[in-house]
Amino acid sequence: MERVFPNYTPPLVQTELVLGDKKRLIEIILHGQEGIIEVKGQQYNNIMAKLDYLGNKEISEVLSYVRSNFNNNAEDVAINEVKMIRSTTIN
Repeated sequence: MERVFPNYTPPLVQTELVLGDKKRLIEIILHGQEGIIEVKGQQYNNIMAKLDYLGNKEISEVLSYVRSNFNNNAEDVAINEVKMIRSTTIN
């Protein structure tokens, strides 16, 4: 069993979470994250509050920055992608 890091946040450097499905990243920003999450073979258990008060442009810019920095090289997150996911996942 992998060690769980209860008081740490998962890394942003070259992880599937950051470089993979943009929808997952957008949903984390909009809805938060709670419970165990596995990143690079390690488990993390810390709460990330939802940031749904941020506008679509702000979320797009933050996620695009993370996906293109910290030794990452992934395509940007478009404002329209955030808008679409927000409209289909917010109650």
